[in-house]
Amino acid sequence: MLTKRDIPLNQILAVERLGELSIASAPKITKKVRDDSAKEKFHIWFNTPLRQPRSLIGMARQLGISPPTIQKWKKEIEQAEKDYSSGDYFRSRKKEIDQGMVESVKRGNAQMAKLIKQMSGEFVEKSEITHTVLTADDYSRLSREAEDELRNELQRIREVSPESSLLPL
Repeated sequence: MLTKRDIPLNQILAVERLGELSIASAPKITKKVRDDSAKEKFHIWFNTPLRQPRSLIGMARQLGISPPTIQKWKKEIEQAEKDYSSGDYFRSRKKEIDQGMVESVKRGNAQMAKLIKQMSGEFVEKSEITHTVLTADDYSRLSREAEDELRNELQRIREVSPESSLLPL
């Protein structure tokens, strides 16, 4: 029969944390705790650019996990990355974000205060639109300038020799 001395301390703690008194259930719980720890280590390893060991099989050996389990964990990570939406992430944490924004304003962050006002619709950036009103004298002056410009351009066109023209005469 097993006694508490025969079972490693982490197994006993795992059983006591769950409120179970049965020592027989300790090995099953320990495997789950070990798998979770190995999975966490795998996630860290998988997201590290320079991995040691370099292969999935090597990591499986190091963690004492079967290669199919490592492959399953890899697929879970890849699927989670494919399904990830930052919009969903931020919407799911809206309350936390709002609380953080308020705390930031309390600490004196003016930019955050402006952002909160913009988001609530209380602050709208104003843009200036300048309207120019032309008088009759302005219209006359602009008309003369346009006529002078057209006359000068017409004279320049007439001065160009017909030999330099690309159009047939």
